[in-house]
Amino acid sequence: MGFIGGGSALSSQQQAFITSSPISEIENYLGLVYLAELTGNTSPTTKHIDGDIFSVAEGVNNSVNSNSTGYYDSTNKKYYNGSTEEVIKFQNLTEVTKLHSSPFNVYHLVRTISNINTTLTKVRKDIMKIGSISYVYNNKTIFYYNDSTNAEVIQTCPENLIYNTVDFINPNPEKIVSYVEFYHSASTNITTYERNDFCIGYSPITDVVIEINEKNLSYEPNYFIVYADVETTGTGNATLDITYDGVNYQEGLSLNVPIAISNLGSNRTLKINLNAGESSGIATISKWGIKEY
Repeated sequence: MGFIGGGSALSSQQQAFITSSPISEIENYLGLVYLAELTGNTSPTTKHIDGDIFSVAEGVNNSVNSNSTGYYDSTNKKYYNGSTEEVIKFQNLTEVTKLHSSPFNVYHLVRTISNINTTLTKVRKDIMKIGSISYVYNNKTIFYYNDSTNAEVIQTCPENLIYNTVDFINPNPEKIVSYVEFYHSASTNITTYERNDFCIGYSPITDVVIEINEKNLSYEPNYFIVYADVETTGTGNATLDITYDGVNYQEGLSLNVPIAISNLGSNRTLKINLNAGESSGIATISKWGIKEY
């Protein structure tokens, strides 16, 4: 393992640091953090190793600063810089009903979700009717885009007396949606129902920062190595920025390699950058650790 930022030759202390398998030591420490979480105990503390796992958004050790801009995936317990998986962006779970007295094919506005201002792939909702089985209930969603155009999608309720989950696919998923409107149409004396309206789309892929809270050390280290279990897709990548004097950051550094500290100090602030790269790649992280000497 090479050493970044040092002189032409390594000191005996640096050489011992590099050959001591610091990544394994950090992983062992994070394993203890995980076990402590499972058993309800306090995470261990050491002089030279620190870290956290993202079982919760703030981290088990509360290491994540509120300035962080990464997306947190509560299902997979990780941060990411965007996603090719669909996520719920807006929702309204309350039930709305409409008793129809006008002729069929007259649509009645029952709900609007405003201030969306992002792309959507679909709207998903539960719909139901009560009345004659032979009578039709149509549910319409209109997508209004920020270019002053719109598109409507109509679905027919397939069953009577039970809720059915139906998707309304956005015909223009590349456009920014400003707001959506939901309409009901049914024959006279039919009561129509709707609930659990979800506006679904992708989280935009961009560069984000996972900022780690400042740590006051009891000594001034000379070098460090930061470990993170980064997973990438496409051109996604991860780098780190770090400072020990609170002013001078070393930026764009590599993870998982030893690095010399340029401006010594004992107040460490770490930022882990999840970057999209040239072609909107994805980077994720579920834990981080550091060893310092």
